[in-house]
Amino acid sequence: MGFGRLGRQNLISPAIVLCDYLSKNAEKFKDQWIYLIGVENLKRSLEEGGGVKVFGTGEDHKNDYTDADFVNEVDLSIKPKAVVVSFDSHF
Repeated sequence: MGFGRLGRQNLISPAIVLCDYLSKNAEKFKDQWIYLIGVENLKRSLEEGGGVKVFGTGEDHKNDYTDADFVNEVDLSIKPKAVVVSFDSHF
């Protein structure tokens, strides 16, 4: 494919970039809540490498979102500092 011999030093993932951004902007994000639409591995990376607290991952608690009253059941006590959207098999 023309990539030659790529080593680890030539590869970067969006998770690494985001963790770097969060840690370099610690005065804004350290120990703040981030809402994540993503997988558990990304959650762990953001918490350990980015210094933030993460919620929103895992299976949905509702099977049917056609009932408009479900919005009244959403926990609004946590105010996220940011929303991160990535691949999520439950979304």
